[in-house]
Amino acid sequence: MKKRLSFIVLGLLFSLGLSSCQVDFTFAPFEDYLEPLETKKNVETDIYYSKDHYESLSYEKFDGSEGKIETHRDLFNSRVDNRPYLNMNSLGEEKVLVIPVSFTDSQKSTKAEKLNKIKNAFFGKENLTAYESVASFYNKSSYGHFKLNGEVSDWFDLNLSSNELKTEIHPTALGSRYVASLAIEWYLNSHDDLASYDLDDDGFIDGLYLVYDYPYKTTGDLFWAYTDRMNRAETFMANNHEWLTLNTSEIAINGYVWASIDFLKIEEKRVDSRVFSHESGHLLGLLDYYSPYTYQPTGFMDLMDSNLGDHTGWSKMILNWLTPKVMKNPGRIALKSFTNSGELILIPSSEWNGTPYDEFLLLEFYTPNGLNGYDTKLRFTYQDENGKDQTGHLFSKRGLKVYHVDARIGYFDNHVYPKLIASLDDPNAATKLANYRASGKTSYYLDFLNSNSVSNLETQKPLYHLLEKSGENSFIKGLPATDDTLFFFNDSFGYTTFSDFAFNNGGTLKYKFKITAINSANIQIVFESK
Repeated sequence: MKKRLSFIVLGLLFSLGLSSCQVDFTFAPFEDYLEPLETKKNVETDIYYSKDHYESLSYEKFDGSEGKIETHRDLFNSRVDNRPYLNMNSLGEEKVLVIPVSFTDSQKSTKAEKLNKIKNAFFGKENLTAYESVASFYNKSSYGHFKLNGEVSDWFDLNLSSNELKTEIHPTALGSRYVASLAIEWYLNSHDDLASYDLDDDGFIDGLYLVYDYPYKTTGDLFWAYTDRMNRAETFMANNHEWLTLNTSEIAINGYVWASIDFLKIEEKRVDSRVFSHESGHLLGLLDYYSPYTYQPTGFMDLMDSNLGDHTGWSKMILNWLTPKVMKNPGRIALKSFTNSGELILIPSSEWNGTPYDEFLLLEFYTPNGLNGYDTKLRFTYQDENGKDQTGHLFSKRGLKVYHVDARIGYFDNHVYPKLIASLDDPNAATKLANYRASGKTSYYLDFLNSNSVSNLETQKPLYHLLEKSGENSFIKGLPATDDTLFFFNDSFGYTTFSDFAFNNGGTLKYKFKITAINSANIQIVFESK
């Protein structure tokens, strides 16, 4: 039986009461700051280097021409199918459309109050939310590199009950696609077009959120929270045996978020937008870091795992908000707070390919402030190995996080079930691709070799794995990370603990390191050759 935290995966259960003071729910927009910290620099020292950009990663298209991965969107655009995976751009300004959805069995008397709460949850000032609005979270998490704005429309009344949507239309994501398509048709009845929501001019809405006014159910039900994608002019047969054609507007729907208004905890004094910040990560192209199996490789301590704290290092690399310090020689490095500066240290497994799509160790100086600060005070319950309830929280101490990232990419069969043809770094990839084409296949696509949904440790490796100071792996047992997961003063890596650490690609650990000082400003790390 899987041991899971009480808030996993999407619903946080608060044990702390929120302030009892009266809150004015008049909408007040978040004001993004205009002088972001500079987190991408060209630096060259005797010990490390850092660049102000990532390299492009070349691959061979099915037709034999050269393709390049320069942004995270390029990876998913390598697919050849009818549903392009178009992430929101993660740099600059992005505009999204939020449409509240009501059913005939929704509570009508509170619609006006709920509307303002939705506005505050997405675009409001921090003091009008329990944590951060989606806009304020992303502006801060990106160090000012990403600005999210947009509109919360009036209520779209579906004219069906919640049960009728499931029974007459469909009880799966097809039901939410039906609502999304009708909601856009309704929106266009009072607006000229959707051009302002297609800033990259690709013919698709950059980001769409549907906030439905009905309680959420359990995972797997239509009434849950998820990010989905639609075909243009998609068709399916509804449960009432009517053929439906969806998504026919000139600027069509691609990615959209479907989530209950109850995830905002609107009955509290201040709304909570964590779930929508998590789902926004998916619109930007980030994957879930939790798993449906027992093994939880990031120990639940990540926004893309269980909605705790800030985005972590590799996520921000993918989103191009920062570039790391890459080790090249032994020496001492003072690493600033990741929350404050975006500084990371990357230890490559071999020669780094200059992109987030490789295998390496990633070192991050965690501090319990900023976007992490509030969540250190939250408490969740989980069951230990003996089945007893225990209390956990986001890391409350300063310390070093060490991640093993294996984000290498491979060519996958695009037919029926994904099957690896060859990894990009396979020296025999060209021959394997030629043989694949000769077998009569018509396409392939690129994807990660690994994911965090690890069900078989003999054959699968995590994509993004937080390593524990003890050298053990309690996450295999479904246990959460704790403060003791972090590396503190005098702790080391590669001497005794992790002395036999090996990379999945066969590379060896080039550096061992020890923490020689920690203070509020930085953490001092001494690296020696292994």
